[in-house]
Amino acid sequence: MKQTTLTQRLLSALVALCMVLSVCAPALAAEPDGDWTSENDKNSKTFTFKMPEGDVSLRADYRKTYLIFETAGKAEFFAEGAEEQNIYEALPGTRIIAKVLDSELNDHRQFNMWRLGDISMELVNPEDGWQNKPSFSFAMPEGDVELQAYFTTLYDVNVTHGTIEGGTDDNGTSQKIVKPGQLVTVRAESTEENPFLRWNSTSEAPVEPDDGWPDGDWQTSKEFTFKMPEGNVTLEAQRDQLYKVSINDSLGSVTINGEPRSSLWVKGGETVTVATTLKDGYWMEFMKWTAQDGSAAPVEPSDNWQTSTTFTFKMPNGPVELVAQWSASSLDPDQHIDPDEPIDEDFGVEPAPMDTTGGTIAAVAVGGAAIWGGYEIATRVILHSLLPEGTVIPASRGQLALLVWNTAGRPEPAGAPAFADVTDPDMAKAAQWCTEQGAMAAKGDRFEPEGWTPKFKVIEVWNKAFPAA
Repeated sequence: MKQTTLTQRLLSALVALCMVLSVCAPALAAEPDGDWTSENDKNSKTFTFKMPEGDVSLRADYRKTYLIFETAGKAEFFAEGAEEQNIYEALPGTRIIAKVLDSELNDHRQFNMWRLGDISMELVNPEDGWQNKPSFSFAMPEGDVELQAYFTTLYDVNVTHGTIEGGTDDNGTSQKIVKPGQLVTVRAESTEENPFLRWNSTSEAPVEPDDGWPDGDWQTSKEFTFKMPEGNVTLEAQRDQLYKVSINDSLGSVTINGEPRSSLWVKGGETVTVATTLKDGYWMEFMKWTAQDGSAAPVEPSDNWQTSTTFTFKMPNGPVELVAQWSASSLDPDQHIDPDEPIDEDFGVEPAPMDTTGGTIAAVAVGGAAIWGGYEIATRVILHSLLPEGTVIPASRGQLALLVWNTAGRPEPAGAPAFADVTDPDMAKAAQWCTEQGAMAAKGDRFEPEGWTPKFKVIEVWNKAFPAA
């Protein structure tokens, strides 16, 4: 073989070897003949070029990437514009998005802040306030970035028989999720029947706020504010159980435990004193106390209590509802009707001889006495047959309203009582209900409960409230 041919073959092999190396080289030192393309340029790991007439020398230049991580693995990182792919390292200058993992956040776990780890470089151009944002962006520095995410644990406040300001109610329990150190205000439920006694805690104790506890300490305060501890708080408002004493007496001035009132809420076992005194202007004698349907019997009452205007008893575990019954002494055979008592002002008759058919009244009326006596007897007879047995005939508008309302079963009126001259709660309801039913009339916001009511008006109102079938 000729030396020239051998030399040519060696050169051809060397060129071929150089071409293979060029294809696998990471960068090119000199531009090849022809234009570069975006897929085939000097920054491509793999590229193709035409072999020039001369040696080709290649050198691969590398740019260093740096690590990005959260110390406990509680965050993820993305290159801005490529958020679909998590990254763990990046070139300096790359815009990076750091985000707390969704799995780290829930109702009881809240992001608090970011801090840089011990080996971390300072962030380049981070967002304002980045330390307190669960997601933020920054430019990658020339060095590793170590972030540390901090979280706050939130705790439950549960209140039974009460409410939490800003809380939610579920089956009688008020609930709220609260951050430690946050102020919480709670209020106990309290009614006449079930008044508030004290708070009972079965968990972490509430922390005293900066301005201190209310007078008497928080346990006995119906409403109080506390600072949330690092733990759940469970509170129950303990309430007392009281029972109602109700006295229905339209002719007497009633006191319960020495106070002028017709009803009172009392704890079972406590002593109750009831007294009644006939109001001025009546000729009545007290007969007895009777219990309404559904009333509990007084416990250990004083002797002869049923026929006494004053008596004591111990409150049972149930309501006590009593009615005072009086008898009209003017109808007693030993007591005569007083002819000097004023005639009903609405009884429009002239003193004159009266029809004696039936023998009810004497043949001749002398002045107004005979007319008054006949009217009085007639209306009393009608009312004693019309009203429930043993009922005292009411003499005022308030007494009449109470009688009608009690007989109807003490129904709740459709609207709230709003008469300015009625202060007794039961009478206020009675007046409101009677006017709503059209049985009685009122003048604006005044009911005039002390206004005198003639007997024929009682009959008229009664027939309106309870029309005959």
